[in-house]
Amino acid sequence: MKNKIRFLFLNMVNPKRNTEKLYPPLGPAYLVSYINKYFPESKNIEFKMISNNFEENINHYNPNIIGITCVSQNYDYAKKIAKYAKEKKIQVLIGGSHISLCPYSFDKSMDVGIIGEGEETFLELMKIYLKNNKFLKLNKIKGIIFFEGNKLIITKKRELIKNIDTIPIPDRTLFKIDTHEAYMFSSRGCPYKCVFCSSSRLWEMVRFHSAKYVFNEIKELTYKYNINRIAFWDDLFIANKKRVKELVKLLEKEGLTRKIEFHVGARANLVDEDICKLLKRMNVKSTNMGLESGSPKILKYLKGDSVSVDDNFNAIELLKKYNIRNCFATFIIGTHIDTKETILETLNFIKKSKLDSFTVFILTPLPGTPVWDYAQKENFISKDLTKFDWETLGEGFEVGQPKIHLAKNLNKKELYNLYIKFMIEKKKREFYMIFRTAIFNPKKAFLYIKNKLFN
Repeated sequence: MKNKIRFLFLNMVNPKRNTEKLYPPLGPAYLVSYINKYFPESKNIEFKMISNNFEENINHYNPNIIGITCVSQNYDYAKKIAKYAKEKKIQVLIGGSHISLCPYSFDKSMDVGIIGEGEETFLELMKIYLKNNKFLKLNKIKGIIFFEGNKLIITKKRELIKNIDTIPIPDRTLFKIDTHEAYMFSSRGCPYKCVFCSSSRLWEMVRFHSAKYVFNEIKELTYKYNINRIAFWDDLFIANKKRVKELVKLLEKEGLTRKIEFHVGARANLVDEDICKLLKRMNVKSTNMGLESGSPKILKYLKGDSVSVDDNFNAIELLKKYNIRNCFATFIIGTHIDTKETILETLNFIKKSKLDSFTVFILTPLPGTPVWDYAQKENFISKDLTKFDWETLGEGFEVGQPKIHLAKNLNKKELYNLYIKFMIEKKKREFYMIFRTAIFNPKKAFLYIKNKLFN
């Protein structure tokens, strides 16, 4: 092959949401590492990823294929860019959580959608493209969606990869790492089924990388990229206590617990003395828990019987007992059964707790979840997904007025006034946290303030 195939990944982010711009997605990096390991002909493909100036970069790079990854709230923008690319005769792939959980929203400006886990499907598609210079005879490929004329075709479901250690460490050369922080995944899926969360519906079952695999990725980030702080973005890092114990031993033997600080996600009902001791040995400096509510009624609606308000409170106490320096949590308000009283229960819980900081979200219906089903049933969301304004899913009080308002017992103004009470409490805690950090680490405190002010 004389000329390489140019493949341009587009990470669809909302420029109004700072959190979307902070870190590049690892999904495309897993695809690239997988195809490079299992398909020698991938040497004839040149991969690049961008997260802004999409039309300008498409014109400059002149790709043969673009691969779009996006969440539901950015899907309208993805369709716009896909149409722009198709007008230039560029093949368009789309993958990620949105198209996997909402395949019937697939747009005719796209050639193929990858549903579910993408590595094996992406490999098969690229084999076809390199052979034919286009995507042909797709019916036998599992886990995809495409149009044949005006007919939408969804092929047979692709099985999940049972041993995810067979997926190589993501290829981070696809993007620039220009800080001393990075994130990684050590598992796929979650054993719980919270009504608002799409992750457990996307992955269907939980699978863990082995401690050895996780250890090797940590080593690569440490020695190759000079990273000294790593955040685990798993749904639930601590779910497999045996694996955490094995990983801690490997890190201690290598001396990495003295070089790396870690941030992990936890769940209140799984936080006990043993796990706290392991996190302390691992040099975990911060944790995040989805506590969701301080109201027993609302917590049960959101998370079932798997956790209680007492579990939430006790987990914070335990983490602080073991000097986990920064303890964060997320909360949700605005469910259809919320009242002023239930929301204030959550605020009072926060005030009584030792949380260092927190974030509060307005309940958003995400595709694939029971909350989404409820929102459609009650006509908050159109059943005709071709006409739905997807950007409304990303609109909370932090970026404007939410257009989807599920709280039947509160109007928007009442909910907003309650939201402001949370923000006041949040600012108080963040100020104290910055002050405390400045005493021990002035540089880190300065960088935190700079990030808040300019991003």
